[in-house]
Amino acid sequence: MFKKYKFQLPMAFVVMVLSFTICWQIKGVHNAAGETELSSRVDTLTTELKSEMDKNEGLSAENQELKTQIENYRQQLSAEENNSDELLRADLGKTEMFAGLTDVAGSGIIIEIKDASNVQSGTVDGFVMDKNFGIVHDDQLLMFLNELRASGAEALSLNDERIIATSEIRCAGPTVSVNNTKCAAPFVIRAIGDPDTLESALRITGGAIDQVGLYGIEVTIKRDSNVRIGKYTGATTFKYASAAEEAAEK
Repeated sequence: MFKKYKFQLPMAFVVMVLSFTICWQIKGVHNAAGETELSSRVDTLTTELKSEMDKNEGLSAENQELKTQIENYRQQLSAEENNSDELLRADLGKTEMFAGLTDVAGSGIIIEIKDASNVQSGTVDGFVMDKNFGIVHDDQLLMFLNELRASGAEALSLNDERIIATSEIRCAGPTVSVNNTKCAAPFVIRAIGDPDTLESALRITGGAIDQVGLYGIEVTIKRDSNVRIGKYTGATTFKYASAAEEAAEK
């Protein structure tokens, strides 16, 4: 019996050692598996982090590009606004010039129209002479102005009164009313335009100069490369007229 126990003790020891060894190996395998899983997780997170960093860099670059584009658009808009302002100012200047609201200068002619030097009245050779014979009248001045307009005059004045679309020229007793200002002879018309065309239009046979010449009225024409005409200084407001769009809304 003692021998039996004596044999079993070494076997138990061997079994115990073997069990311990197996457990240790199993633990090592588990630890190795855990380390492998952890290492794999770290690699995955590192890859994801790098990917997010790359995305962030891409977004930063895109954001900077958008900022640059916005700044370019702002500069372009500012330049366009400045150009628009310049265009508006240029258009306004042209409109004011066309309307006669600015002083102008340019080549043209200066016409002086004087009453006849030998104004006659009473009876001459059996003919009754009008006491106004040889005196410059409003309709004769209008004839000159209309002929000059038709010949391309870009600006006109009569005795320094700027002639515009609303100007009135009418008889006012011994004087002529221009823009409600009384003017007397001699009358001086300034016209800016092509001097050749303007003078030829007045001197044409049967034209303005010939017609007033029948009454002894004296006309002289002088060409000038720098005819100066002042702006219209009268009222420019409308009491009854308004833009068609505004009138339709009322």
